[in-house]
Amino acid sequence: MRTSETINDLAKAMSEAQKNMKPASKDAVNPYFKSKYSNISSVWEAIRGPLTENGLTVWQDVVTCDKSVSVTTRVVHQSGQWVEFGPLIIPLTKLDAQVIGSATSYAKRYALCAAIGVVSDEDDDGNAATRAVVHNVPEQKPEFITIGQLQQIELMIKGLDEEKKLILDHYKITSLSMIPKDHGKAIINKLAGMQKKEVEV
Repeated sequence: MRTSETINDLAKAMSEAQKNMKPASKDAVNPYFKSKYSNISSVWEAIRGPLTENGLTVWQDVVTCDKSVSVTTRVVHQSGQWVEFGPLIIPLTKLDAQVIGSATSYAKRYALCAAIGVVSDEDDDGNAATRAVVHNVPEQKPEFITIGQLQQIELMIKGLDEEKKLILDHYKITSLSMIPKDHGKAIINKLAGMQKKEVEV
């Protein structure tokens, strides 16, 4: 963390702002971990009023390099005093616009919440972090469709870019291989039904 030479006015303003901040509404759902969280818009809705009322603003700088996205967050007071956090670095699974956009939103949300002190996720009392370390229980990982189901879906939508986009958008994923485990068969049946109707027509 870095700061301006003095932060007395900023600290006082932040203290007043946090008095009036409420947890961000959890209006988004992670389909893999079945947990609720606040998207970046909800976080801003929760903090914008208290910040501006106390002469505070937030700047976030996003940089992509070495297969990662980094976000540096600076909280600035109208007096010119500031405090800077980060950078928070998120690794990228691959370099394309959708993955970079998703990682950037994720990094900005977490960095913003940490800097301002607003709650945006369900609190599991540290279970996810301590399960493997303290209790020596493997962390539960999301399960995806089988290779066979993936190959069948890819074959059924080969050349059908719009259908592929609809599936990716529906599950908010970047690859068909990330379709949740229990949804593969339903998607295959739906695609088969669509193909049958096309043949009948």
